[in-house]
Amino acid sequence: QALVLKAGDPVSHYNLGVVLQEQGRWAEAEAAYRQAVLLRPDFALAHYNLGTVLEDQGRLGVAERCYRQAIKFAPEMIDAHYNLGTTLREMGHLDAAGAAFQHVLQQQPDYLDALGSLLFIENYRPGCVSTGQRQDARRYGRLVSAKAEGGYTEWQCAAAPQRLRVGLVSGDLRDHSVGHFLEGFLQQIDPARIELVAYPTHREFSDLSVRIKPHFAGWYSLVGLSDEAAARRIHADGVHVLLDLSGHTGHNRLPVFAWKPAPVQASWLGYCASTGVAEIDYYIADAETLPVAQEAAFTEQIWRLPASYLCFSQPAEPVEVNSLPALANGYLTFGSFNNLSKMTSEVVALWAQLLQALPDSRLLLKAKQLGEAPTRAQVLAQYAAHGIGPERLLLEGPIQGRSGHLAAYQRVDIGLDPFPYNGALDGRPGPDAERRTLSRPARRRPPDACRPGRMDRRRRPGTDRQGTGAAAQPAGPGGAARRSARAVAGLAAARHAGLRPGFRERPVGHVAETPGPNPGRSPRGAAAGRRIAALSGRTQCLVQPVRWRPLSPA
Repeated sequence: QALVLKAGDPVSHYNLGVVLQEQGRWAEAEAAYRQAVLLRPDFALAHYNLGTVLEDQGRLGVAERCYRQAIKFAPEMIDAHYNLGTTLREMGHLDAAGAAFQHVLQQQPDYLDALGSLLFIENYRPGCVSTGQRQDARRYGRLVSAKAEGGYTEWQCAAAPQRLRVGLVSGDLRDHSVGHFLEGFLQQIDPARIELVAYPTHREFSDLSVRIKPHFAGWYSLVGLSDEAAARRIHADGVHVLLDLSGHTGHNRLPVFAWKPAPVQASWLGYCASTGVAEIDYYIADAETLPVAQEAAFTEQIWRLPASYLCFSQPAEPVEVNSLPALANGYLTFGSFNNLSKMTSEVVALWAQLLQALPDSRLLLKAKQLGEAPTRAQVLAQYAAHGIGPERLLLEGPIQGRSGHLAAYQRVDIGLDPFPYNGALDGRPGPDAERRTLSRPARRRPPDACRPGRMDRRRRPGTDRQGTGAAAQPAGPGGAARRSARAVAGLAAARHAGLRPGFRERPVGHVAETPGPNPGRSPRGAAAGRRIAALSGRTQCLVQPVRWRPLSPA
């Protein structure tokens, strides 16, 4: 009605855009905001909200321009600086993103999201955990503790309950990598001993949410609640153990934990480093993902599980295990489906060396950022600087649906894992720009050539496969990578040719026992392995025979 009366009023178009955006009607909201800035070019709020709509759709380049326009007309708009930082991070411009977050903290030292984002991007940087990162984590913890003055010291839960009540706080109880990891775990919980309560922090309720919700006795959204109100809700539910599944990733509610709404609190699964929150008692890991030498970087006490701290959930979607693509192509195809932010300059340099050492090979990159032409041009330029032409690179944006994502691995011979922030073994990356992307199902993915990360997720390649008999092939740094490229390609591909036919019998969550017959080592697979090895200049085909037994449910 306002637009009928005042068609030329930019504020009316802006307000319409806000309503449409809340309803998830992105195209209409975008049109309303664009009309607002057309009528009033210096309308900073309209530029800012237009940026958020575009960022939510993965259109990062134009979102960046919108945020810069908002800052141009309203330099004091702290949220615009912060969102500029998140956009730059997703585009892989880590230094520029860090500068944006630092600017926010200079203007507003208690801007928790900016400090958390700064901590998050440190995970992408090579080298050991810095003193500054440890200090920033503790600084974050002090800030949230100060805001939670008057937190709980007594709890409304039985000291010796018949059932343990465990709460899960996460923005990823949906079609997201963490949600897919969680699904298989939930199926193993004995409801007679453990009562689960979900506290989702994201509005999305996907098909995966529908599947996992029956495993919870309660499902209470924290969206829209203040930290104090959320803590009060959890405390009133009498939760014994409260698990954070987000860490410093998008939609986290770490400040709620500072209120100590449960007597025991832990961080698990969704983040690769310390939260810095003193009120979180434990960080759940295992011996491979978090060696004892890394404990000093954590404010939490480390609780190590005996085998692996996670388990892979078998996809419901049918995905055929095909023969190696190189058998038909005549060349090896490397691939990585990780978040492009993980592909740092060091990663590009090393992967370019592999491509140079195998001049007939190709590299398939799939990431949500590659849906934009400017980002594809940027990646081509990065590899061109190392002498790799565009004909060697296959760049693809996101594929809708988990089945399409899984099927894309049928085109890859050898997976390349980024470093220091390694990938994980999920079947689909998360859709949000704020989230780190996890990648690749071990049951159906090619072997990985990787370098060990620093800790947790950045050390996962070996852990991912310790139950599959298909361990990642570590690649050496610099010149060593060039010298070993053919060996890595030959051994990994040949090994995988033999193992690939039997991968369905080797889900993660199985462990190797004593040497014995290898059910996946078929004569046909052995022959294929020799053919692939020949393509990379090797004629060896080495496969360690193993016997398999399932892990007992936790």
